[in-house]
Parts: sequence; structure tokens; C-alpha cells
Amino acid sequence: MSDYRVLRRAVLSNHHSLSGRTVHRRSGRELPLPAMLKIVIYEGIPGYYLIRFAADETELTDTFHDSIQSAISQASWEIAGPPIEWETVGSTH
Repeated sequence: MSDYRVLRRAVLSNHHSLSGRTVHRRSGRELPLPAMLKIVIYEGIPGYYLIRFAADETELTDTFHDSIQSAISQASWEIAGPPIEWETVGSTH
């Protein structure tokens, strides 16, 4: 699935790190710290997705959330370091 609308976006820096409170895996391998996070919605699908991207914008993994705030809280729980600075890109309307 890649037909989504971006609501929030955040670029992580070298001052951020994985908190260790959760681990994302793909094909059995632990995924690295993402370079970018996006909170998106899909047309016709309820809820919000927190998507993690590599530096080359390859989608690494995602999680489903009932609200934008829940997705933001999840990102803050997973990522250690300075507060994540979210850019508002779009609205839910």
C-alpha cells in the first residue's frame, strides 16, 4: 500500500536513537533507526499509520493507530533523544 495522504512528517537526526523499548524486524533482521517518520491516512480505511522510512525513502515498517496523537506517542516511545519535531503536511479533511 502506498496510496496514502501524509498528515505529519518528521526527519530524525544523528542525535536520535532507538529507545530499545520496541524492536521492528523485517525477514528476521532488526531494522535500524529510521531516517524519516510519516503519519498517513489511506482513502477509505479508518485510522492512522505511523510509517518509518530509510534515508533512501524505502518504507521500513508501519504501525496502525486510532489517532494522530497515538501515532506521535508511539514514535516518542520508540525514539530516544531530543523531542521529535513534526511538520504538519496535510489535514484529515
